[in-house]
Amino acid sequence: MRTPIQEDHAADRALGGKDIGVAKTLSGMSNLITGIAEMRNKVGSGHGTPTAPKGIQESHVLLVIDSAHTITRFVTSRLNELFA
Repeated sequence: MRTPIQEDHAADRALGGKDIGVAKTLSGMSNLITGIAEMRNKVGSGHGTPTAPKGIQESHVLLVIDSAHTITRFVTSRLNELFA
């Protein structure tokens, strides 16, 4: 099911109005969202854990923060394009 976020009316109609590269990138973003949620459940403070468990590295934290930031920027930008 395509969402308004995925639709691109400028894309080639032969591709179903959806650019293949964009579709693959959005699929990857979906996997990122799942991974972020899994990390949050495991190491986040939302489940009563006051400190991060041993083994989590700064690089892991930066990966999650930067990924969430990129996803948020894309979704916000896309919604502005669609509803401006």
